[in-house]
Amino acid sequence: MQLWEARWDLRWGADGIDEYNDYDVYRSCLPFTPSSSPIYKLYGHLTDPIRVFSIDGEFGGHVIPLSQDALNALKITEVELNELPKKVDRGDPDVVIDYEAEFCDHNVHNGIVTCATLSPDGHFIALGFGSGAIEIANIDHQCTISQFQCNPPSHLVWIKFCNGNHWIATEDSGGNIVIFGDDIQPLRLGTLPSDLCPPVAAVSDSGSMVLRAPGELHEGCNDITLLYISCDPSIQLLAWPPLEFPETPTPSLGFSPGGRYVAVHFSHNIFVWSTDSCKLITRYRFPDSVRWVLSAGVVPTSSYVTPELVHPKLATSSISEKNPGFVQNSQRDLGQNTDESWMESPFYGFEAASLSEIIEHLSSTVGRVPIIDKFNIWFNGGDELVLPQEYRPAYYSNGAWYGDRVLNSDYPYFPPASKDGTRFIVQGKMTAPIIIDISQVV
Repeated sequence: MQLWEARWDLRWGADGIDEYNDYDVYRSCLPFTPSSSPIYKLYGHLTDPIRVFSIDGEFGGHVIPLSQDALNALKITEVELNELPKKVDRGDPDVVIDYEAEFCDHNVHNGIVTCATLSPDGHFIALGFGSGAIEIANIDHQCTISQFQCNPPSHLVWIKFCNGNHWIATEDSGGNIVIFGDDIQPLRLGTLPSDLCPPVAAVSDSGSMVLRAPGELHEGCNDITLLYISCDPSIQLLAWPPLEFPETPTPSLGFSPGGRYVAVHFSHNIFVWSTDSCKLITRYRFPDSVRWVLSAGVVPTSSYVTPELVHPKLATSSISEKNPGFVQNSQRDLGQNTDESWMESPFYGFEAASLSEIIEHLSSTVGRVPIIDKFNIWFNGGDELVLPQEYRPAYYSNGAWYGDRVLNSDYPYFPPASKDGTRFIVQGKMTAPIIIDISQVV
């Protein structure tokens, strides 16, 4: 049997792998083939050392360790899912997920992983379940090390390691912000307005702060908040100037390297606040031609657009007074990558282009950061592997309340990853995530 003849047994959908060559099958299909499959038994020894960790260890026996309680909840979910009614998309003959039915059935709801994250070193994973249960596991030592429970139980919408990986910060579906840790009682910081789209959050490099924003900024749901974690934990609201909130994709968030400033990009606007005073420092704006935006940290090696300073009088003295515009093949050096250099351009923009035309450039720019472009996983400028259909991001508009959720235009997608980018979490439309480890091939 030739390897390419196995394409329909390798967990690929109708759009499948017909357009790919044998190497794509070897690199992208075999790592995701269940070890029980006859194909894996024949060709599993040929795979690159890409490791895929799953809850049940179906891919090469690599396991995300869970407690017995969590495993039991997952088994119940799998059984109950088979009993739920199926839903058909009128525009697509394929059966699609009935998210509403899954949400309403508590036996299904409780065993679904609603959010997950990796520690910066990639050794630990934190999982939030629909029941409000939280588990932290050591991937390398194959053991569960911590368990927590939201009270009252509500499913989590995001979870982050913080304070040197000793604590985790979370938010549930009701907007309740809580910090958990083995050495502390749960710290309830407060409740923030919640919306249909889940909020987004980013952690400072030190792990001492979390920046949180609604998934969609609009009138009535536009609170940008800074969560102080390590010292006197609290929530601080970051004030907006008067402005209109058009319908926009999910906002982008970023911390300066030293954590002195935070920035939020939405539509064509960028706002920068001080993390000390929580006051607005300055505001930028990108021209309408900009379609893709990247947080600062690495200066792009080819043409890009820097935002225009809108309110110079708000800027600190460290902000360049020049009028930045279009820069072609700039070699500008960020020096020590200080906060002041970062303030000159918290985000870089790229001229309107199709995703396929710009994704390679974006990946080359961010380097060792995994990026998903609907189908492929890019890393350090290269197309590493193709995702099976069930692990590709789901759309909010389809009612998705778990998994890798994006707005229709919200690509590229950056999955939760270790700091070096070689381990990352992918869940797609599945009820539980997998960890992909490419450390031995990059």
